[in-house]
Amino acid sequence: MKRIVCLVLFVLLLVGAAYADGNSVNQTCYVKTNGGHLNVRSWPDTDANILGQLDYGQRITVTGYVENNSWARINYYGATGYVLARYLSYSRPVIRPTAVPYVTPTPVTPAADTIQQMNTEYDTMQVVNSFQVTVHPSRIGGWVNLRWGPSLQISVLRYCYEGEVLTVVAQNATWYQVFDANGRVGFIMRSYCY
Repeated sequence: MKRIVCLVLFVLLLVGAAYADGNSVNQTCYVKTNGGHLNVRSWPDTDANILGQLDYGQRITVTGYVENNSWARINYYGATGYVLARYLSYSRPVIRPTAVPYVTPTPVTPAADTIQQMNTEYDTMQVVNSFQVTVHPSRIGGWVNLRWGPSLQISVLRYCYEGEVLTVVAQNATWYQVFDANGRVGFIMRSYCY
């Protein structure tokens, strides 16, 4: 009888420890701060050593919650780290600046090979029935250059951020010719749009 009671108490102790340690979950979350970095701490305390920082919008896997669910436990490059749970979101935050900056073009005289490449790109552009695409940079918080012409050596007209919708009027295998919401016309690489 004593063994059964001891076994039941041991199981309850293990269950209680698992509950206190956050029920061990594997949950995908995203960093949603006020735009800054989120500190990863060695212990669930704001005075604990900082192991590193996570970027706004970065995807992480939460392995558990501690301290009344106010801290999330994560695996940080092989070490256990802790972040404040209030700065996490279950959905990826939209990364969009308050205002889309306009880049004043710098006069550039393209090299002869750039002009040749640009002419080739222009020649292959096909006019299409207009349709809309959404900008998708290769990294979170990044942007895609909207250029004056279809060449990486041509000046940037402005930056396009995650989620911006553009209207395509012509295309080739590499470039879209687009209008933005303000009616500006430019060229953007197709690989950064969907």
